[in-house]
Amino acid sequence: MFSGLIQQIGTISGKDPQGIHVLLDNKKVRLGDSIAINGVCLTAVKVTQKKKGTEVYFQLSAETLQKTTLGNVPIGQKVNIEKALSAADALGGHIVQGHVDGVGCVKKIIPEGDMKTILFSAPPEVMTYVVSKGSVAVDGVSLTVAELTKTDFSVAMIPFTLNNTNMGRLKAGEAVNLEADIIGKYVSKYLKKE
Repeated sequence: MFSGLIQQIGTISGKDPQGIHVLLDNKKVRLGDSIAINGVCLTAVKVTQKKKGTEVYFQLSAETLQKTTLGNVPIGQKVNIEKALSAADALGGHIVQGHVDGVGCVKKIIPEGDMKTILFSAPPEVMTYVVSKGSVAVDGVSLTVAELTKTDFSVAMIPFTLNNTNMGRLKAGEAVNLEADIIGKYVSKYLKKE
């Protein structure tokens, strides 16, 4: 489980048909650690210490390649990194599982001084659970929905989020991983039973 509070920005340092290599600052990564890469929960299967940091190899299943953006990330791309929470960690964002519900797209970026509002389009399987002022994870970042329509939602980005995640580097037309709030999904399923 994750909180959606990004701990660092990593770099895609290599890839092959079965996985990706990510260069991290964190030297405390161990084999088997669960780490969210752009909001996708992956398992560290190889850890190598390098001069520039720790390079971690993650295998990508067919499901991950099909349902997320990770199969298309180019070498050199910056990605959001969050290690799994321990039982003693504070939950400062919202409950993020790292199980991507769908791929969305940046529709529009509206600068507002040193802040930005970003409008995302999202598939129906995500929009079903998105509510105004509710939580959503975009590339693993816990965000609050500002406004929404049937196909889009917007979020307001403060400078800290823009500078400490990959949100400040997004461009219109770029694909992003989306995860709806798990609580909303459970409530929806419960209500459909009645």
